[in-house]
Amino acid sequence: MNDIYLVLAVYDKSDKDTAVSLYGAFHSKKEARNYQQYLADAITDGDKEPFHIKRIKNVCPYERLIVDEPCEI
Repeated sequence: MNDIYLVLAVYDKSDKDTAVSLYGAFHSKKEARNYQQYLADAITDGDKEPFHIKRIKNVCPYERLIVDEPCEI
């Protein structure tokens, strides 16, 4: 498999403030969805969850790309 799936959080609260954070990178969409759900369950502020999955095609294998285990919240 040559694709990776990024779990991103996008916050766009005003015309001035937009933020995009990378929460994890995975080799399968299933792993990304499971982690996305884990993040959504971990947030308790009641806002709509800002997490998205973005597929990046044909980036693996790449000797300097390391897809790591995500850190716990």
